[in-house]
Amino acid sequence: MSTHDLLPEVVNVALVVLSCSYVIVFLYTYKTQRASLLKGSLGLAVMFTAGYTLALQHDAVLRYDHIVNLQKKILAYEVVVASDYKESSKAWKLNADVVRIKTTAGWQHSQGKLALYFSKKYFGEAYAYGDRLLIRGTPQVIMPPANPGEFDYRSYMQHRNIYHQHVVARNAVFVIATAQHVTLQHFAIKARRWAEAALKQHIQGTRAQALVIAMVLGITDELDNELLQAYAATGTMHVLAVSGLHVGILYAILMFMFKPLRVKAYG
Repeated sequence: MSTHDLLPEVVNVALVVLSCSYVIVFLYTYKTQRASLLKGSLGLAVMFTAGYTLALQHDAVLRYDHIVNLQKKILAYEVVVASDYKESSKAWKLNADVVRIKTTAGWQHSQGKLALYFSKKYFGEAYAYGDRLLIRGTPQVIMPPANPGEFDYRSYMQHRNIYHQHVVARNAVFVIATAQHVTLQHFAIKARRWAEAALKQHIQGTRAQALVIAMVLGITDELDNELLQAYAATGTMHVLAVSGLHVGILYAILMFMFKPLRVKAYG
């Protein structure tokens, strides 16, 4: 049992199955008000145990072949780009999924997520979502904050199951295969980049462009620190992240898509 969980996974699964069974039994057997309260309590137990088990399933540290649990030094590794790029003035940033690694013992299967940084000095453009890359070098464990009260970047990344980062050296990357598969994520990235280009075309001013793109698309790469601090000081930083505006846009799109169901009898 890992230090990340309170109960073994098999116990959590057993609790979920047992709680669901009791809920079904009480649902079709007892109709009294007291039974309703018990069914509600059991339902909450099902939600808790199911959510906790799901959280354990997504905790990468609990996997024996995760790169954070390796004892040998990584000399090279193969990854698949798992995110759209984020651009700064000096580098491209990508998240990637590890496929296999090479140590002194040779190649072996592994898994995990990495934050990769490619300097614009050596890389003219970012790699695309779905590209398969072979990279020489050793990823570094993300370090904790050096000063009290400093933003804990390590904890922030660990909540996303990312424990390592790597500033990739020049001539250390080899493209094994470009993205061939077409997925929903692929179309979503293309749509967002198209929308970003359209906003830049019709909005004048670099700062205004960055602000509108952040508010509408949630892309904050081009926002300067002064503007970010101004929003933070007024307590409106959420407007630049996933806010009510984004949820409202998504809600409007879904309502439009499912509008024909209103004319159906059981719509």
